[in-house]
Amino acid sequence: MRPACGLRLVPLGLALGCALSRNAPVVPDRWPPEPAPAARSASVVVTGERLFEGGAEAWLVAGSPVWADAAARAYRDSGLFSSVTVGVGDADVRASVHVREQADVNPTLHGLSLLTAGLLPIAAGDRFTVRVELRDGAGRILGTFERTERARLWMGLPAVPALAVRSRREAVGVLVYDLNRALLVDARAAGAL
Repeated sequence: MRPACGLRLVPLGLALGCALSRNAPVVPDRWPPEPAPAARSASVVVTGERLFEGGAEAWLVAGSPVWADAAARAYRDSGLFSSVTVGVGDADVRASVHVREQADVNPTLHGLSLLTAGLLPIAAGDRFTVRVELRDGAGRILGTFERTERARLWMGLPAVPALAVRSRREAVGVLVYDLNRALLVDARAAGAL
């Protein structure tokens, strides 16, 4: 039997306190990117998965609205598109965004944290990878781009003061937003947009 992962206990973590620290934030050098010659419409479809200690749970856009909101906001804020819709639809550019979150949790420390009712905090290393495949309206691939960032999630009573700064949900949203911004800059620099 596989031990429960700290990320599966997010409701418990929210009751006790959560903090997410980013190791080396991926932030584009120039934002917004150079404008495209002609503004085009875009549709953004976001899927994702969370991997826990070798297992996997698939999350569609409905399963993690934070990822979808962050991606859509990056596309809207880029100034590259005349309109941005979330979901499958007719558009000049179709972006398939896939978010992969891998959690590395020490089961022993997790068990100790549960036994102490959160007095002993638990840390989980998270690796977020965002991959985007851009296609034109006819379905031809314009380019595929990928960026990764590492973060550390702390949960437990000692992390309660961090909630005053930013919740885990907000921190993950900013992280995924920044990764999508960097990917848009990469795509624009490569001539895909």
